[in-house]
Amino acid sequence: MAQGCLFVAPVWEPPVNIGPEITVPANFDGETIRWPVVSDPTIIQVQANDPDDEILTFRWTVPRATTLPEVSDFRTPAGDWVSVLHVPAEFVQTGDTITCIVTDQAQPRRNQVEITWEMEVL
Repeated sequence: MAQGCLFVAPVWEPPVNIGPEITVPANFDGETIRWPVVSDPTIIQVQANDPDDEILTFRWTVPRATTLPEVSDFRTPAGDWVSVLHVPAEFVQTGDTITCIVTDQAQPRRNQVEITWEMEVL
């Protein structure tokens, strides 16, 4: 007579980690954003939240920067994460792209959203 244990698959699904949701720039759809440079410094802001309530980090890339541009990151009372980049005029020319990668802390694989702006010096 054979004996054994009956295996029953769990009825629950493991939770799926949801990536960051971008709220600013408004209506972000993954496309490059045209950005008129009308002030010195140019200020670019990203605001995001994480449906799983994870900490978000922001990594900015400014190709012509010779020093690190000023960046301020903070969390709003509502729980959104905000990063504000101050780009001096000498760091941008028409056609340059500035990128921000927003990353959550999900393990084993983090979720990322990339936002790209194309500069237009007026």
